[in-house]
Amino acid sequence: MHDYPLITAEVSSSPIPLEKLGPFIPYGIMPGSVADFIDTRIKGGTYQLKECSINGRISQIAHMDEHENYKVLQAKVGVDKGLFSYGKNVPVFSGIKGELELRGKDFLLHNISGNFGESPMTLEGRITDYCLATLASYPFTIHMTPGQKEIAWLLGIDGDNKFAFTGKTTLQITGSGTTNNYTLDGRWDLTEASYSYSDVFTKPQSQGNRLVFKSTFKTDKVQVESFSYQLASLTVNATALYRIKDKYLSSFAVDSNPIQIEDLLSNLPRIGKYQPRGGIRLALTGSGMPKAIADLHWRGNITFSGVSFKPIETFRAISALSGTVSLGKNRLETSLLAGSIGGSLIQGRATLHDFKNPSASVTISSALLDLEDIGLQSPSGVIKLRDFAGDIVFRDNGLLIKRLSARMNDSFFTITGAMPDVKKPFFDIRVTSSYLDMDDVVLLSGINALKKEKSTSEALSLKASVQSNKGKIKQISYSELRTTLTYQQQTMDIPAFEMKAFNGGFSGKGHIVFAPGGVKKYQAGFTIDKMSAEQISKYAGSETIPITGRLTMKGDVTAEGATISALKKTARGTATLVMEEGSLNRAASLSKAFSILNVSQLLNFKLPDMITDGMPYTSIKGTFSLKEGILTSNDLFVNSSAMKICLVGKADIVSEEVDSNIGIQPLQTVDKVVSTIPVVGWILTDDKKSLITFYFQAQGKWGNPVVEAMPVNSMERGVLSIFKRVFQLPEKLITDTGEVIMGR
Repeated sequence: MHDYPLITAEVSSSPIPLEKLGPFIPYGIMPGSVADFIDTRIKGGTYQLKECSINGRISQIAHMDEHENYKVLQAKVGVDKGLFSYGKNVPVFSGIKGELELRGKDFLLHNISGNFGESPMTLEGRITDYCLATLASYPFTIHMTPGQKEIAWLLGIDGDNKFAFTGKTTLQITGSGTTNNYTLDGRWDLTEASYSYSDVFTKPQSQGNRLVFKSTFKTDKVQVESFSYQLASLTVNATALYRIKDKYLSSFAVDSNPIQIEDLLSNLPRIGKYQPRGGIRLALTGSGMPKAIADLHWRGNITFSGVSFKPIETFRAISALSGTVSLGKNRLETSLLAGSIGGSLIQGRATLHDFKNPSASVTISSALLDLEDIGLQSPSGVIKLRDFAGDIVFRDNGLLIKRLSARMNDSFFTITGAMPDVKKPFFDIRVTSSYLDMDDVVLLSGINALKKEKSTSEALSLKASVQSNKGKIKQISYSELRTTLTYQQQTMDIPAFEMKAFNGGFSGKGHIVFAPGGVKKYQAGFTIDKMSAEQISKYAGSETIPITGRLTMKGDVTAEGATISALKKTARGTATLVMEEGSLNRAASLSKAFSILNVSQLLNFKLPDMITDGMPYTSIKGTFSLKEGILTSNDLFVNSSAMKICLVGKADIVSEEVDSNIGIQPLQTVDKVVSTIPVVGWILTDDKKSLITFYFQAQGKWGNPVVEAMPVNSMERGVLSIFKRVFQLPEKLITDTGEVIMGR
């Protein structure tokens, strides 16, 4: 060691551009970190050595940290228009003005002012023990008026044009400690600032807002010891620990004071349309790779009480909800919640899965649910569902019905299916039911989404498959019903329909248009398989049963109108009919025809008593056409052991009047007739001894028509041809049956 002589000197200079001083910077008397910093970071400006004194003995000039060499050198440097750069991604410190001082062991920064990026700032600070072998510390205090770009950089959203910030605020940051254990304390009054991020969050000017934080930076981690964000009546506190090497947020905790949601509506524009109200409080913890909020693993609870909101514009408000939302790994789940939607009391649970691609599962139940409360209305009036229970999933703006069950009037049904887009209310569903009244289905299918003023809400449309064990259609009891149907734009299509009713089967298809004014347009094709005519008669309201037997029928029909009368007037269609093994009872036209036959006892006919016993038949066959309320048949044929009957004519189903010709062929041998009236044998029979046929005309009301015997020569040729074909009569009829039998 050498002890150099005492040196005393004073030096000053004129302003010199820093870049010209590079070769002359005394590295030997500056710590390496400081020298490197000056050499690589300070890029511009002018520097003036205001005063410099060397006073004392120096031991080993190159080692200022030995003995008390640090006391020898003292210097002050004035800085003007200085420029510091920390790298291309960090805002530049520019326009720096102030004083740098070397004083003993410390490197001081006095009255420093300038800009961080475009944000004005002032700084007081020092590097303590900078020239010693021990670790230097870096205490400082900075006051900054941050602008939008610098705040975006601090928040890690630099270049995101969704962020906006205006207003003059003061951010104070105080730092202390060494490079391997450094603490930052900050205070930021944001009251006079206005800032926003897209339409997710906005903070208006003059709203109370403060931020206080304390963080420690160590070699391998960053610890947020405290973080407090105050906005109006809300206070959010947080702590966190970040692993630098792994870029992993190993833990964080967030909690808030109880807050009324409505106090923050001005700050959260997106939720305003849901009209939220009520109290809420956060207590959350978590960890993860903090690339985005959705990447973090959350734990904790969100407690709320008396909450109300409107989940969809057309829904009535959900209110009086209280409970807890629990957050787990990439999901959240509520406790059992109870409240109301409109006037309907509800309870249920909700679960949100996958924060990146969220889907929400909701289970809900209500003893009595008014459909208008959930945005659905019917032209028929208020519809309320009893014992409503649902398990529903919302995903990608769509709705999946895992299970939904309810009672409506006497119907009980379970629904599964989906609504792909809630903005376009189209349901594709499957309905199963133990008992289903199809009138209830028609009511439900006529439901529309509620429309607000200037709303573009669309009417509900529906595609459904339906299976019902039993039920009724317009008071017709059925079983084993299977059908598919679609409903869209006031039109229902039924491409397939089958059921059992009246001890037989029914199948068909149909098309219904629900026109304005209650007018309905029907189009249907159908097949009836061996139904009970007796039960059909009872359903039709007959006090007595006019006919029994098994009915088989196939046809099609169209009709249009708002009333039964209008539907009858517009009805059109065709059908074929077969009936087997039954009886005709109280048929007015036949009864009167039989009474006419009984006038002549000479034939000794044993005619059936249509009033008491009815007439058994083996089969009834025929074809029908229906046009504008007129039902016509040219070949209705009754085959029985007593006689054969053919009917040709028409019936007006509107006025309930009949106009028909009736042919009756009693099944008696010709021999009895010939023995009484010999001429009949050659006049009224052919070589095969066919039986005698009588003709009548029936006109008037269904229940009491006027029936008269009808001579052959007064019968229209077309009608007579039909009778000849049906009864297999000889081609030439020389004498009229009426003339022979009735004596005309």
